[in-house]
Amino acid sequence: MASVFPIELTELQEVVARTRDSGLLEIANLNSPQQHVISGERAAVEAARTILEREYMVDAVIIESRIPMHSSRFRPVADLLRPTLAAAPWRPSRRPYLPNVLAEIVPSPTPALLVDLLCRHVHQPVRWRASIDVLADRYPDATFVEVGPRSVLYNLLSPRWRRVHRDKTDSVGDLAAAFAATAARLRDAA
Repeated sequence: MASVFPIELTELQEVVARTRDSGLLEIANLNSPQQHVISGERAAVEAARTILEREYMVDAVIIESRIPMHSSRFRPVADLLRPTLAAAPWRPSRRPYLPNVLAEIVPSPTPALLVDLLCRHVHQPVRWRASIDVLADRYPDATFVEVGPRSVLYNLLSPRWRRVHRDKTDSVGDLAAAFAATAARLRDAA
């Protein structure tokens, strides 16, 4: 898997098509207008990286060299995961669910649908950009908070793409406490 930036989706699709002879390669994450992730067979990822860096001046950074997550190569893993998820003691959902694999809100997900969507998430593209657009359109005053020590998702929510309220915790310690403090600060500021 390689993170690629900056490149438009249509240009990346052309690069992926050009690497067909090197092996399976798919766009695994559609994160923002200019940032995506490719996934598949190593030779195809490397062929795409070469094209991207030489012809498009794009940073193509390997983020995972052993696991072709969110690509059809990972379908067997999803098939192995399904029985375990299906056996879990699911409770009925009390809230809507926004799976990144659909990028649309599911008002009342059933346990069977949750199992299916989680399995699909393993081997189908993550539509993060579209998911954020759905939430921002539905809840224009929402604040998106990234919890954790890095700012990957926070940085993807660039005002050049979409003007949304965003925040981050920047915590490497107790994430629950960091999130609670951020939530309290946002609540007090409202």
